[in-house]
Amino acid sequence: MILAVVGIGVRSWFIEQSGLSEDQVLLGITNTFIHEVSAANLPVDPAVDAELLSQADYAYRHLGPAGFIIDDSVPELAEKFAKIYSGQGVPAATVSPAEEVAVGVAILAPLLAWGLLDWKPLTDIEPPTRPGGSEPRPCERSSNSRSSAKPERAQRSRPRRKRFSTCSSS
Repeated sequence: MILAVVGIGVRSWFIEQSGLSEDQVLLGITNTFIHEVSAANLPVDPAVDAELLSQADYAYRHLGPAGFIIDDSVPELAEKFAKIYSGQGVPAATVSPAEEVAVGVAILAPLLAWGLLDWKPLTDIEPPTRPGGSEPRPCERSSNSRSSAKPERAQRSRPRRKRFSTCSSS
């Protein structure tokens, strides 16, 4: 079984729910950009037959050496699948470390949710107000400069933490 899913911890959850053994389940992700030909305003790669492309409803491009990536959690099974799926010397599937595939699968979940739930773009989100309702102070210095005022060591009750600025450098 190859799970081509989006989520966090889905392989272990699926194994538990399905009753399949660890050596029967791989995690996979597509590594392909697929788009409607008529809706895309993209340059055509010189290697592509433009006439044939104009007749297609959809087009795709692999984002790496292959269009499908499977994890190596069961190496023998993964290699067999990659060999059969690819065929005729065309690398349609590759095998990657399980940890890397799991990160790729997990990171897609919030990105897809962002789009599906119609959340605001980050650039449209206002910074939070401070406790008591006061507005954040405008930037008085760049995020790379340091304040010359340093508290006395005896006054520090906890270790110094790095401070991050929400100010733009412009």
